[in-house]
Amino acid sequence: ADGVPIREEIVESHGDVVVTRNSYGALCLNTPDVLFADVDLPVGGGVNFFRWIGLFLILAGVGAYLARSGLVFALGVVASFVLPFALERAVAAVRRARGVEEKQGLAQIRAFSEAHPQWVLRVYRTPAGFRVLVMHGTFSPDDPAVTAFFEALGTDRVYVLMCEKQKCFRARVSPKPWRIGQKTHILPSRGVWPVSPEVAPRRRAWIAEYESRARDFASCRFVEELGAGRLDARAEAVRRLHDDACRAHSDLPLA
Repeated sequence: ADGVPIREEIVESHGDVVVTRNSYGALCLNTPDVLFADVDLPVGGGVNFFRWIGLFLILAGVGAYLARSGLVFALGVVASFVLPFALERAVAAVRRARGVEEKQGLAQIRAFSEAHPQWVLRVYRTPAGFRVLVMHGTFSPDDPAVTAFFEALGTDRVYVLMCEKQKCFRARVSPKPWRIGQKTHILPSRGVWPVSPEVAPRRRAWIAEYESRARDFASCRFVEELGAGRLDARAEAVRRLHDDACRAHSDLPLA
């Protein structure tokens, strides 16, 4: 996230907006001033209650040990680790099925829009949460308004750090390879560019397979546009590039 400067293969160039291939082979749109934010939804559902169950079982096990009941102690130790994890996973699955986190994440974005009606926000669903594209103006990554925007939306900390260090905004516009059945890793195995001539043929073969698989997936899906301000022409140009590359208006599965 803090690789300064970005050293990646340039796949497309549209003035100072470039599409690069990142270290694991996906395409990323990079722009110096059109604001994107990635908002990941919690994976575990925030169910800390079950960790207290684990603590209780540990204490119960200690009590059993002190009472010289070895079997109860052993069972208590095993249960203290397995039961809270299993319960938390089960509750998280139910919450995902009901769309609890998704509704909460979208509500947070809408709350920002209501408080800042002049901001025009395009909201997209991603495999991990939401992406927000700001359409009414352009911004510098070190603008205090950007910092406040990131904080209000609970933007992914890795993404925030990347914007600060690399002085740009970035959006992945093709699927993550492991989500589409790509078993091998792009060469070289680390994010090094340019690549050596002996690696280039295998890299090209990997890209050909990846692009063939990627045709059946979208990187994000458009949800809604919020706000009533005027659209910025530069942001609109980036929006077109982004939506086309992501297949944001298709019904393809997200990856």
